[in-house]
Amino acid sequence: MVRNFLSVALAALVLSGCAVGPDYRPDPPAAVTLQGAQDPAYSAESPVGNWWSQFDDPVLEQLVRDALFANHDLRIAVSRVKQARAVFVERRLDQAPHITAQSSFDRREQQQVVAGNQRFLTEQTTLGLDAAWELDLFGRQRRASEAARADLDAEQANLQDVQVTVAAEVARNYFQLRGTQKQLEVSKRTLANLHDTQKLTQTRWDLGAGSELDVQSSLARLKAIEADIPLLETAEAQYRHRLAVLLGQQPDALDATLVARTMPAFARPLPLGDTAGLLRQRPDVRVAERRLAAATAQVGVATADLFP
Repeated sequence: MVRNFLSVALAALVLSGCAVGPDYRPDPPAAVTLQGAQDPAYSAESPVGNWWSQFDDPVLEQLVRDALFANHDLRIAVSRVKQARAVFVERRLDQAPHITAQSSFDRREQQQVVAGNQRFLTEQTTLGLDAAWELDLFGRQRRASEAARADLDAEQANLQDVQVTVAAEVARNYFQLRGTQKQLEVSKRTLANLHDTQKLTQTRWDLGAGSELDVQSSLARLKAIEADIPLLETAEAQYRHRLAVLLGQQPDALDATLVARTMPAFARPLPLGDTAGLLRQRPDVRVAERRLAAATAQVGVATADLFP
């Protein structure tokens, strides 16, 4: 009897280690040759995570840090990671025995008309313990756990992708803001010079030493610059507003921080590191790879559902 029980238990244990459906095996990385990698503008050093710090601009660094802390899209991505982690933990627990416990206590007072009409207290305590373990004969729970793990990895990679996107958007709008501020500064200086030039041209024309064509040409250049300045001021305000949205702040909250200053420069070579692994470091590529792994595991789940 004991031998039969052990045989059945051993067979169940062996079967529980089996899983139907395909096993996910990623293809080995192929060699990648990046055109222009030998250019002096690039270096073989490993890329740094906080690439924006290489511009040596404290304002840019602070903006990126604030955006990575308060951006709304990042908060959504973090919530998705937490949700995927909870699903993964639940799938892992499905593979373990389930134990439930119950307890109850009841206390009652009864009066009996015997022996002098005495009162009696009765107490009743109930304890219960139930344990169950569903054998994963066809590997459904195992495949579901694999799919949940891959989904969690995909959400974590998606979070990194959102972080990269937010940092890049902050840097892009910051550089465009600085460029617009520089254009606005040059345009205002040019406008002041054109005012002086137009006065001199008009004076020469009044004294009979110039021509009307010179006066009209000078005035046209002056009006053109005057028309450009409001457009540049509007563009500057738009970049400020975009940065405020990326940081989850009010549009006027960054006015003191984003006063005009010089454009940051990237004087060092751009680190590329291992060019063969450069694509694999992209978060969106890792998201796609992990989604494929999850879909492969779900094939095993669907196959296991075909069995009793």
